[in-house]
Amino acid sequence: QQQQQQQIPQVPQPIIVNNNSEQVEKAREKLQKTCQSLQSFLEDGMSYYESLFKRLKIEYDKYRTNSSSNNSTNNSMTQNHRLAKMLLHSLHKNLISQGDMARYSELYKEYSVNNNFQQNQSQNGQNGQQQQQIITKDYGRAKKLYLHALELLPNNGNPHNQLAVIATYQNDECEAIY
Repeated sequence: QQQQQQQIPQVPQPIIVNNNSEQVEKAREKLQKTCQSLQSFLEDGMSYYESLFKRLKIEYDKYRTNSSSNNSTNNSMTQNHRLAKMLLHSLHKNLISQGDMARYSELYKEYSVNNNFQQNQSQNGQNGQQQQQIITKDYGRAKKLYLHALELLPNNGNPHNQLAVIATYQNDECEAIY
């Protein structure tokens, strides 16, 4: 019977990792650097898309005006109308992208605040008591961009979807559904 017991493979015991404050601090620093890089990337992206929107809007207005002018030939009116329609779709997509970046930026801010709060708690040594910090999220900029996109192409469902995503973040089930 002893031989049978020896042949049964032993299940390895789980490794228990102690909270090594040095490792935790290094991980926090790495996370903070990553979050700062993300925020910088989002700011650069938003700046780029805002300037692109302005340039596209100028072109859209030009072609839209030219497609409806009376002194244009029928062929050039059709060409201008096609270009105006393509530019309108580009403007719409641009606004959706700007709204997404604004939404991501707000999510990043929330995480950054939580991370800093937890770090301050551990440094102040609050005897392991977990406090909750209320974080107000302001998705106003993202909502405004999605609504602007909705004005450009009211039959496109993408802005509705993005607004529903924000509603789920805010635990507003009714708004998310409708």
